Amino acid sequence: MPMRNPCEQEPHRAWAAQLLEMLIDYRLIDYAWLTEDVFTVSDGGLRSLSVGQVLEEYGDRVVRMVTDVMEHSDLTTTQVPVPVGSPGPVPYISDVGDRLDEYARFWPRR
Repeated sequence: MPMRNPCEQEPHRAWAAQLLEMLIDYRLIDYAWLTEDVFTVSDGGLRSLSVGQVLEEYGDRVVRMVTDVMEHSDLTTTQVPVPVGSPGPVPYISDVGDRLDEYARFWPRR
């Protein structure tokens, strides 16, 4: 089953699928596939993970990576064209190509 169609009745499964889709789109992992409740993930090696394992392992890594990019990248900005609410603008990297490069720089490959 492609990850783009996670079962809507199971939000954790959908969150795990969306997380892996984002990592694939940013070229931070090579491959992921969902069969029933087992994710096959290629991240420096092929592994089978449960929904909980995906969220625990990759969720924490994504948070650390984004935090490191926002704190250490010279390309990070808070200049946004629209307000995002209190406490103010969130840091981001506006250029998608720069984002791809910076996220990969801070993503520890296995």
